[in-house]
Amino acid sequence: MQGVAVPTQPGQKLAVHVGDHVRVQTKAGQSHSFAVTQIQPDALEGKNIRISFKDIATIEVRRMDQSRKAELTGGVVVGVLVVAVVAGLVVLLTHGIAFMPSGPS
Repeated sequence: MQGVAVPTQPGQKLAVHVGDHVRVQTKAGQSHSFAVTQIQPDALEGKNIRISFKDIATIEVRRMDQSRKAELTGGVVVGVLVVAVVAGLVVLLTHGIAFMPSGPS
């Protein structure tokens, strides 16, 4: 995880994005880990959690690196293509497509 600056004013730029996984340490000493679902001008939100920036001591963020993201995207594309080809073959074979000879015998 990588530490990022905690905004000190509402609307200040934050190096956290929706979908990032964060670990937040509050000024009261509590630690919370969650996936960010929304970023408000004054708070971070996740499923069933909202933490005001004024209550946050530190934020650490974990992002998927770009090479890993590219690998996953490529894998999904290849998977979709394989499914499409197989589905096309199944349709051809189940509809009894007859292959005709190309010339006189």
